[in-house]
Amino acid sequence: MKLLAVMKELFLHRDDVVSYFHEKSGNWYPKTDRNRALEPFRDNLLVSHLAGHMQIGFYSTKRDPQFTVKWVVGDFDDNLLALDHCLETRDKLSEYDIPAYIERSMSGRGYHLWVFFDKPVPAKDARRFMLNALHLAGVPTSGRMQKGGNSKRSYDRLFPSQSYLGAAGYGNLIRVPLYGKAIVEGNCCFIEDDGRTITDHLVLFTEIIENGRVSLDHEGIKELMAVEGPKDNSAKPPAETEQDYWQSLSERDDISERLNIMRGCEALKAGFTDANLFNEPSWKAVMTNLAMYGPEAEDIAHEWSKGYDMRQVKNDSEAVYSQEDTEQKFQRSLDNARKGQIPNSCASLADRGWECPNLTSCDYRFIAQYGMPPSETVFPATKEQQELMRVVEEHGLYEVFEKRVLINDNVLVCNEDEKDFFPPGARIKGVFERRSINKFDLARHMVQRPIKIDVFSADVNSKVLYADFDNRKDLAKFIKVAKSYKIDFFVESLQLRIWLFPEKSHSYGQSLHALSMMFKKIGIELSVNDLSVQYSYYGSVIPPFSKNDATRGIRFLQHLKGEDKNVKEEILESNSN
Repeated sequence: MKLLAVMKELFLHRDDVVSYFHEKSGNWYPKTDRNRALEPFRDNLLVSHLAGHMQIGFYSTKRDPQFTVKWVVGDFDDNLLALDHCLETRDKLSEYDIPAYIERSMSGRGYHLWVFFDKPVPAKDARRFMLNALHLAGVPTSGRMQKGGNSKRSYDRLFPSQSYLGAAGYGNLIRVPLYGKAIVEGNCCFIEDDGRTITDHLVLFTEIIENGRVSLDHEGIKELMAVEGPKDNSAKPPAETEQDYWQSLSERDDISERLNIMRGCEALKAGFTDANLFNEPSWKAVMTNLAMYGPEAEDIAHEWSKGYDMRQVKNDSEAVYSQEDTEQKFQRSLDNARKGQIPNSCASLADRGWECPNLTSCDYRFIAQYGMPPSETVFPATKEQQELMRVVEEHGLYEVFEKRVLINDNVLVCNEDEKDFFPPGARIKGVFERRSINKFDLARHMVQRPIKIDVFSADVNSKVLYADFDNRKDLAKFIKVAKSYKIDFFVESLQLRIWLFPEKSHSYGQSLHALSMMFKKIGIELSVNDLSVQYSYYGSVIPPFSKNDATRGIRFLQHLKGEDKNVKEEILESNSN
């Protein structure tokens, strides 16, 4: 069927996933097989769509290095000005010799303005020139929208709606044109300027393929790209969101290995031993974690649940493991995971009826993360941040940090606003349980969220010294003193702070005396009492190597370990200017 071929050529770009509209729920879902694995596009799905048996949608953006698209669409929503704004944008594109085509939407009151490319282009470029065309056409792209009314704005959004895809998810989809049930009413099809339906879409689509597509080299596209138009808030790659993070677990290529490692989690071990320990709420909490790994986790869900039998205790004949019931509930957890629901935490599991014996001491806050290294548990985190954490792990630099910096396990963690610090822990059944510092706190400190630690203590020898300055001139002098004493040091330029790492630990009094002598070397007289006030052991301090200096900090930790002999000289040179 030739219509199928030309529609695939024009509209289909990402063929590894296709979405369908669920009439009862009113939601779109990725098409999956009976094992809940994603189904790729097949011709019969488009045939069913054209016949009116089911609605399908295509995702605009392919997950390739440039996040490419084959088309860009302006969506003008149900508004009395929708067609006018659509035509005005189309006319503006025509001034730049860019062909655009109007589709009346499913409702019959909204419109889509399509521009097709002769080869895939980066989504950010497609969005850029289309936003500029809207701007030049005088079409409002911000402000209040009023469906069915006559508000000044009818433009809703562009497809694609973002320039980049997150670590998981599929981006935006658009209903494929020519849905069979809508066409009979003159909707979901392309139209003439006067609103009349195109009589032969095969002819139209063939003409578009032959002469109606453009490239980024098109002079009109170049001119529009150069226009100073509205800001595109999606133009920068976003840091991975928490939702992206959890959805990405089902796309891992080591799911079987991960599920096997998770068997070591106390919650799973307890269920394998005695499933009766878990009531319905706590059982569902565990399911939310297993479901993060997709359909492959269903077998372990059954294995973990099959020992449940409370018929005698509850005097209820249905209080027993059922393969069918477990399958249905696990599939529900899978559906919720695909919609973006995150798993229940271990603290939440305790609130629901089963408390882990290692809750306050375990490094992990979610069953789904059990056994992961820090680089895979910190979110949201960019790829660059994850790579930094992998370097730290591979070189054993957490252990260097612990050996050369920490004097105890007291730690304060910065909240999301980075304005206050609080003890890390979990709120369990309304009671806050404090825990000790761990390598996951250090991982977050290096790339994301600062911590505070004790570096001075009245009864414990300290491993580091630090000194703060109010001008760079004195700091530069102090650096030369540190160099003369052959002491390893690290400078935080923004804070005008220098950290000193003597080979041996020292008491609090010795720390203050050493600082006093070094300040005296640069002509600053500070008594031990003065320093006691300034660098009191009462309280905590943000340690070096935080996210502002993560890359240099990691190299300096390598130096402390003996893996980088030149980094100190480089840091000295870069910070003494």
